[in-house]
Amino acid sequence: MRFTKQFAATVMLVAVAGLMISVASPTPARGAAGSAPVTVVNTAAEPVPVALHGTGSVAGTVNAAQSGAWTVGISSVPAVQLAGGTGLLVADVDNPARTAHVVELCTDDDCNGVPASATLPVGMRYVIEQASGRCEVSGGTLDGVRLAAALNGNTHLYAFKNQISAPDGETTIGYFFQETHIYVDGGIPGGSLRIELLLHGLSGRRFCRVTLSGHLVSTAPIFPAQ
Repeated sequence: MRFTKQFAATVMLVAVAGLMISVASPTPARGAAGSAPVTVVNTAAEPVPVALHGTGSVAGTVNAAQSGAWTVGISSVPAVQLAGGTGLLVADVDNPARTAHVVELCTDDDCNGVPASATLPVGMRYVIEQASGRCEVSGGTLDGVRLAAALNGNTHLYAFKNQISAPDGETTIGYFFQETHIYVDGGIPGGSLRIELLLHGLSGRRFCRVTLSGHLVSTAPIFPAQ
């Protein structure tokens, strides 16, 4: 009878111990469906690779490198237009109105001191745009005048027609005007420009007084070389 009581007490003690162990053991936590996402924080020494999908924002400093060729565009720039008949000057010094130049020449007879030749400044080129003149003859025929102009080390001849004639004892006066585009270098020894008569059987009085108008432009390097 005593053995039965001891056995029953032992069984009771084991049951109580098992119950206490089961109560003390932790039960794994289970998140409920639809709970908030879990936020994981890593130190700078242990970064986690992250790929951005869709639209988002990045905080902090971002290192970026060029990939492929870049194209840069400019917007909101006003349009620039030139009026009809106008040109674009490289510099204001090239403006013909600022460098206008006129040379007056006359043949040897009855010119009242107007020379038959002219020397232009060194380092300048004369652009002749118009030629006009007055010629007078008696006792023959005049075909016009010829201009000798120096350019790039050579002399070039240009004719201006003004054909007039008169018998002996009579005088004929003629005028001419011609638009042209002749280049003449300055600083030529003996003269850059010279005017001559184009004669045909003249025996009496004859002369032509010519006005050349245009503008000067600077040449670099200076021609001829100094």
